[in-house]
Amino acid sequence: MNQSCLKGAGIYLLLQETGCIFVRNNPRSVWKKEVGPFVDAQIIMANRFCARLAKTEG
Repeated sequence: MNQSCLKGAGIYLLLQETGCIFVRNNPRSVWKKEVGPFVDAQIIMANRFCARLAKTEG
């Protein structure tokens, strides 16, 4: 695995930990406004990917 990939994984883990701390330390009414749109966008992107993948052969 190359260094840029490892660095990217480290950044991802840091962002994940930071997000978990934010959710833990704030009431749902606060973090839902922040996290909700991000999660919705992730679901939309996953659905688009699955639709494109279903169109491929093999």
